[in-house]
Amino acid sequence: MQSIIGTWKLIAAAAHDRDGNPVPDPYGGRPMGRVMFTADGRMMAVTCDGRADLPPGTKREYNSYIGTYTFDEATGEMTLETLHPGVTLEQVRDSMGWEPRVADGLGETPAPSDEELRLIREELDRGGVYTG
Repeated sequence: MQSIIGTWKLIAAAAHDRDGNPVPDPYGGRPMGRVMFTADGRMMAVTCDGRADLPPGTKREYNSYIGTYTFDEATGEMTLETLHPGVTLEQVRDSMGWEPRVADGLGETPAPSDEELRLIREELDRGGVYTG
């Protein structure tokens, strides 16, 4: 199986309810996002509404998976390994369009290091788009 390590661009999005029925296109039909997979098993996914202008009264949608995952080399299926501090398994389930596989020893994600925070704030999100 080809490695998925790296940063990938979202090119399309579709959504279905829990029964598998299609629902309106996420993000107004113009999704924008990136997903990053690291060699040490971390994943970061950021998606949002890519429309420049939104209809009046519409909130800009944004989603980020709220935990860490491992991936089965053969099938590509992901397993939730840790929850970010303060996040519940129910919140993860509510944020996904499918039932995630959950590790037997589900733990809590360690807090980011000072260097990781510096990289996020000073290198990845200099304008504060995602970090405020």
